[in-house]
Amino acid sequence: MKTAVFIDGGHLRVLVRQDNREYVPNYIENVALACVEKDEFFLRILYYDCAPYQGNPRLPVSGNRANFQGSDEDFKPQFEQKGVDMRIGLDIATYAVNRSLDRIILITGDTDCLPAMKLARSAGLQVILVQFPKQHLARELLSHSDFQRQVKWPD
Repeated sequence: MKTAVFIDGGHLRVLVRQDNREYVPNYIENVALACVEKDEFFLRILYYDCAPYQGNPRLPVSGNRANFQGSDEDFKPQFEQKGVDMRIGLDIATYAVNRSLDRIILITGDTDCLPAMKLARSAGLQVILVQFPKQHLARELLSHSDFQRQVKWPD
């Protein structure tokens, strides 16, 4: 089966660091390769991430500049990746429409990927959702995947 690994970088980064491991390019590649089984014809790794926030915005009450090592007492910064899930979804949709893969191995914890997962499955692709040690996956993700694959962290 022609297979590719799709990685939500922000999600994987959190999991790797929670397990006290170093998040570096070689380790990311080793994680992706650990997700592929011997009977799968591995084509590629697709990695999606965004640059960390860099900026000094004004705080809403005091008007002071913040560098997010602290903030006004009543406000707490919340950062989100923007566009990563859309890019994952578009690539999954492209592979589904072109039928250039048989199987998608997906590393994510974000339910924003559900529409792309549904499209892939309706086009006949298998969607495998990866679960790492101590990771809890949303029920919706599990119900819209064909298989759940338990993967141990590579050494």
